[in-house]
Amino acid sequence: MERPIRLHIASVVLALFALAPALAIAATPAAPKTTVQTPKPVMKPGVAPAAPDIGGRWKLDVEHSDFGSATKMKPRERIDLWERDGAEWHVRSSTVKSTGDTLKLDWHCRSDGTPVTNTMMGTPVKTVGAMEGGVLHLVFSASGAFGSILTDERWTLAPDRGTLTLERETKSPMGQYKQRYLFHPV
Repeated sequence: MERPIRLHIASVVLALFALAPALAIAATPAAPKTTVQTPKPVMKPGVAPAAPDIGGRWKLDVEHSDFGSATKMKPRERIDLWERDGAEWHVRSSTVKSTGDTLKLDWHCRSDGTPVTNTMMGTPVKTVGAMEGGVLHLVFSASGAFGSILTDERWTLAPDRGTLTLERETKSPMGQYKQRYLFHPV
């Protein structure tokens, strides 16, 4: 009974820090714990190059997004509010899950390579962000009884501000998957 509880906790933590539908919980036992190295920031902490202004409200285009192997966790709706203060980003996300339940997340990151820590369900989640040629690159990492989880995200704003694209790769004891989310301004 203890192993399924750990799997459930791992999927919930992943959903919280990755701001997206989490891993689908398999009916099989968890894979052995893995250790994941956190990539180093691409730039010197505290130095923020000009970044595209992704600030504002963004609605997930559920029909045109690719949820990868986490399709079982496809939401009905998701809206993110991005607010910027210098190199600091504050994100509020509201997701209506396929079950109809609403998940609200409130987290922050930086775009200058300075690491920050968000706490989700009592678990510290380290976030390192940097601008790479107009792309906001975020790396989330967490470790606990569930093993180590690493999520690598790249947020790209279209020149006409009509689309914000999230490319995500997640590695955890339950496997690896890729996702591509499309957001539109609201």
